[in-house]
Amino acid sequence: MLKTTLVKHSLISATTTKRSLRTQEAGVVKPAGVQGGADDEQRVNTEALSKLAGLDKKTGLIHKADMITNKVWAVTKKDPERLFKVFGLQKAGAQIDEKKSVIQWFRYAVDYRATKGTDKLSDAKIYSILEKSKASEAKLAALFQSLKDIDDVKTLATTMQSYQFKRWKDKLHTPDTVAEMLLGIVRPSHRKGVYLRTEYDQKYKIVEEFAKFTTVAKARND
Repeated sequence: MLKTTLVKHSLISATTTKRSLRTQEAGVVKPAGVQGGADDEQRVNTEALSKLAGLDKKTGLIHKADMITNKVWAVTKKDPERLFKVFGLQKAGAQIDEKKSVIQWFRYAVDYRATKGTDKLSDAKIYSILEKSKASEAKLAALFQSLKDIDDVKTLATTMQSYQFKRWKDKLHTPDTVAEMLLGIVRPSHRKGVYLRTEYDQKYKIVEEFAKFTTVAKARND
């Protein structure tokens, strides 16, 4: 009887150890009695990605076709502003940061600048074209932040974010005014400098990035 009990205890211990190791490997510590697995990890990874990055991951084959098409267009000198209209982005408005076609347009902008030179499609020109969508400053900010999650347009998205930040700085915006006036983030009146936030809301990341930008700019001027 004692021998049987010891065998059962060993099996339970081994099973518990394996489960513990699997939980540690997943990087998630779960309370006793709560089970989780690949679905939980996938949910966290998906939530951490922007909507545009998620769309891009779901359309891998289309992405490859888009890249080939873009390179052909760049060589044949297709006008970026005209393509913006062909893609229907001039009517995107508040949905600019949710349109799959805006990713392709940014990829085309990357290829066009590589082929023709940045002077032929400057940061100012790109911003001007994007403004034709009637998207707000906040939506363009969300667009740039989202595109930074996509490797092949990350550099251009970062450049455009810096361009927008410079515009904000020139208008004497601060992280507080950007948060409240442009992005609509609510700050409790009794907690100066602290904002209500959710884990995956990009607005807070934009404010953090702008705060870093202004700090670096100030250091350069001092």
